[in-house]
Amino acid sequence: MLAYFQIENNEKFPFFAYKNQDRKNLTKDDYIQAAKQLSKQAREYIVFIDKASGHRIDTVFDTVYPFISNCGFACELMLKSLLCYEQCDFGLVLKGSERHSLLKLFALLSDEIKTKITSHRFFTMRKNEDFYTNLKENAQAFTNLRYASDYKELVVDMYFLPNLMVILHNILEEIEKENNS
Repeated sequence: MLAYFQIENNEKFPFFAYKNQDRKNLTKDDYIQAAKQLSKQAREYIVFIDKASGHRIDTVFDTVYPFISNCGFACELMLKSLLCYEQCDFGLVLKGSERHSLLKLFALLSDEIKTKITSHRFFTMRKNEDFYTNLKENAQAFTNLRYASDYKELVVDMYFLPNLMVILHNILEEIEKENNS
């Protein structure tokens, strides 16, 4: 059974139909709709990871590359969702592989959201670790790890991306509650 998914050029979602319209005319509603769609897709990755592990995170590490790759992709989608809530058109600002870079996407966030993320106790407890260094080192996790079999060795932080994924998920839930009230 094959499944085919295409987000770009989806007329239901003007934000994703960027090739067929002038992106300068996007409305706040277009951005919120895009944020919700990206957030929904990210949650599907989180649910998959949870179910695949039998609700036991320790078993996920047996399939490290797919797990971290999916965490990286979920983080990418959630960062894009946050940017949509902030009405930042990352598609105009970032080009090519930059659109997948967690570091580049994070840099576009407002200072308020950056502070919410970086001030989370997971990151503040890791005194020897710098958030921005970790983000830079893991910025291309999704694009690098999806082809992990092509490499002799890869270095990834086993804790940074999964925790970033959960923190972004929680922040998105807060923002979605604010936008629904």
